Amino acid sequence: MKFSDRYVQSLKAQAKRYTIFEDNTHRSGTLGLRVSPAGSKMWVHFYVVEGRRRMVTLGRYPAMTVAEAHAAHADAALALQHGTDPVPAPVDEPKVQPETVTVAELVEGFVAWQRDRKKKKTWAEDERQLRHDALPVLGGHRVVDVSRGDIRRLLEAVVDRGAPVAANRLFAVVRRMFKYAILQELIEYSPCYALETPTQEASRERYLDEDELRRFFAALPTAAMWPPTQLALLFVLLTVKRSGEVVHALWSEFDADHTSWTIPREKAKNAQTDTVLLSPQARMVLDAIARHDVGSGVVFPSIRGGEPMAQTALARAVARNRDHFGLPHFTPHDLRRTAATGLARQGTDDKVLSKLLNHKVGGATPTYNRHAYQDEKLEALEKWGARLAELGLEEAIERVAAKVGWQTDGVWWERREARIAGASSAAVAKSGPSRQAAARDGGAARKAPRSEARVVRRPGGRSRPGGTARRPGD
Repeated sequence: MKFSDRYVQSLKAQAKRYTIFEDNTHRSGTLGLRVSPAGSKMWVHFYVVEGRRRMVTLGRYPAMTVAEAHAAHADAALALQHGTDPVPAPVDEPKVQPETVTVAELVEGFVAWQRDRKKKKTWAEDERQLRHDALPVLGGHRVVDVSRGDIRRLLEAVVDRGAPVAANRLFAVVRRMFKYAILQELIEYSPCYALETPTQEASRERYLDEDELRRFFAALPTAAMWPPTQLALLFVLLTVKRSGEVVHALWSEFDADHTSWTIPREKAKNAQTDTVLLSPQARMVLDAIARHDVGSGVVFPSIRGGEPMAQTALARAVARNRDHFGLPHFTPHDLRRTAATGLARQGTDDKVLSKLLNHKVGGATPTYNRHAYQDEKLEALEKWGARLAELGLEEAIERVAAKVGWQTDGVWWERREARIAGASSAAVAKSGPSRQAAARDGGAARKAPRSEARVVRRPGGRSRPGGTARRPGD
C-alpha cells in the first residue's frame, strides 16, 4: 500500500490512536501516518538505530502533503544511510497540539468514540445533529477558541427556526462532545459550563383516543408516505416498541413462524434482551411487508435501496402528513404511549405492562423474580390487537399492502429482483434502460406480481388503473 490523498482522507478517527504504515519497510526506515482520537493526522518516520526502534515526527496532514511526506521520509532515510541519526533521542509519540485542533476534527473523534462505546446506541443520530447544525457554524473554529457565546448563539439559531426540542437535543450532544474534549486534554474547561437547556420541555401526555385511532387508520393508507413507513407505524402501535427498535428490525431477529421477535440487548435502550410476542395483527403487518422483501435483511426498508430507515424517519413522515390526518399533533412515540394506555385500560397488570414496555424496575425484587410473564404478555397483546381491529386496523393494513406503485417503480423493483437473485448493485446500475424509458420506446411494461392490486390509490381516495403511483418520501 502506498499513501495517496484519497486513501489518507478516507482514514477515520477511532476510539484509540492508531498508525498506518506504508509498504516500504527497509533498513532506512518506514513512513507511517498516526490518526488521533480527535481526528488529527501526523506523518511519522520509524527507523532502527543501534538495535533500538525510534520515531521522528515529520509533520501534520494536510499541512504536509503526501508528496512532501514522501520527500521528508526519503531525506530521513538518506541521513540514516550516511550514519546520521535523524533524531538524537527517541520520541515516544507525537502529541496533538490542542491549539491546532478544529471543531470539525473534534467531531470526527467524538463520533468514533461514541460508536465504539457499548452503552451508546444513538451515535448515528448524534453525528447527524452535529453535522447538520454544529459543523456549518463551528466547524472551522479551533476548539480552544469556542466560547460560551458561540454555543449560546448556535442553540438560539435552532430555537429561532422553530425547533426548540431539537435545540435541547443538540445541546446535550455538544455538551458531551466538549466533555470528551476535556478527557482528550484539548481544553481545560467546557464552553457549555453554566449554560442552561434552551427550552423547558413539559412531560409528554399525548395519546390517541379510540375515535382518533379510527381516523388515523382511515387516513393512513392515503397518506403521502413510503408504505414500509406506514406499516412500521402500525407495528409500533401493535407491539408497544420504540420506533427506533422497529425501524432497525431485521428478519433474522424473528422466528420462522413470525410469532416472536427477539430484540438483542445491544439494540434495546435498557441493554436487556427483549422477546416480543406477536399478535395476529402484528403478523399481518409482517406478512404484508414480507411480500416486498428486497433481500437486504431489513424488515422495514427505506426508499433508498433497502437500507434501514433513519432513526427519525417515522417522526418526519408523521409531521409531513399532519394536515392529512386532521388530528392534533402527535408523534410515533405517542403511538407507543397510546398502546400502553390502551393496554392499561383493558386491565393489563402493571408488572406485565412494564415487561411489555421493557422498562427496568428498581429495587431488589427483579433480581429474585425471574418470571418473564410471557403468557400474560401474549394475552394482553392479542386482546389489544383485537380491539384495534375493531377500530379499523386490519382494513388499514390491507389497503397499504395493496399499494403497488412503490414496489414497481423502476430502480427499486430492479434492485429488489437483483438482490433476491444474488446480483450485485453494480450489475443493476449497468443494466438496460428503466421500465419508464422502455415504455416510451414501445417496450412492454413489467408484469406486476399476482398479489398486487392493479388499482393505485392516490391521496384523497382517487385512483387510476395500472401505472405506478407517485413515489412518496420516507
